[in-house]
Amino acid sequence: CIRDRSYTGSEFGVGSRHAWSGNHKVGRGRMEITGAEQNARVEIVIDFLKPVKATNTAAFVLEPSDQGTDVTWSMTGRRTVFMRATGIFRAIEAAIGRDFERGLGNLKTVVEASSR
Repeated sequence: CIRDRSYTGSEFGVGSRHAWSGNHKVGRGRMEITGAEQNARVEIVIDFLKPVKATNTAAFVLEPSDQGTDVTWSMTGRRTVFMRATGIFRAIEAAIGRDFERGLGNLKTVVEASSR
C-alpha cells in the first residue's frame, strides 16, 4: 500500500520524477525519465531505496506494426549476491511488473480512446 507520492521536476518528458513511500511490501523509491524519443522510446531510472537498495533502468520501446504500435517494456539492473540468495529481486520484479502491466493497459485504453 502506497502512503505517499510526489511528482517533481518537468511536467512531462525528461526530468519528470515520481517518488513513493509505503508499507514493507511497497517500500520507498523514486523514478525519473532520463531519455525520451517521441513515438519511439522512453527510458526511466528507478531507484529502490527500501526495503532493499537497487537501481534499475526501465525502457518502453514503441515500434510500428500492422495492428498499430507494439510497446515493449524491459528493465535491467545489477543483482547482488544477497538479492539472488534471498529471492528479493524476483519479489521486486513481480511487484513492479504488475505496476508496469497496469500502466501498459492504461496506455492502451487512452490511445485507443483518443484514436476514435
